[in-house]
Amino acid sequence: MPTIEAKITDVRRQREGSPFITIRTDPALNPPLATKYPEGAREALDLMQSGDLVVIEYDESERTDDSGKVWINRYYKKAHGKPQISLDDLPVEPEATQTQRPSDPRTAWRISLAAGAKLAVGQLQYRHPEDQTPEAVWLAAQLWGLRLYTTTIEDAEQNLGIGGSQDGRAEYGDPEFPEDDIPF
Repeated sequence: MPTIEAKITDVRRQREGSPFITIRTDPALNPPLATKYPEGAREALDLMQSGDLVVIEYDESERTDDSGKVWINRYYKKAHGKPQISLDDLPVEPEATQTQRPSDPRTAWRISLAAGAKLAVGQLQYRHPEDQTPEAVWLAAQLWGLRLYTTTIEDAEQNLGIGGSQDGRAEYGDPEFPEDDIPF
């Protein structure tokens, strides 16, 4: 006899006057379960209202009509409450593993150098024609790369005149523009 571990989410009569009652579950069965027995319908309704996860037993049969169309019927039989697990018996979550390996200094340098090359090429239009040679651009790329590679967060905060606050947000240290004096 097939079973499914699920929560019962809906119990309703298929149509007015029909003896069949449809029982929907989560996860959903397609087609849903059905019963024509009032005891099974009451049990399903109680379990739906409790919201408990249960093991549901049902029968499954295939039907074929005169045209050859095949469909499956699933008939609700009974449900068993899922045994409650003690908190002491819960499995232990495995320790988190590092998902990214630490950056290799050579890789970090290549990334910084690539960003420096983009900056150097982007500045070409503002440079004097004598400073647009490949050697001059390469030197500028290396200087930008070195600057990017060696700048720490603390250096950047100091250069920008900001410092970390106790809540982790940056504080702007310019007394001419107090934060409560924003005009909007």
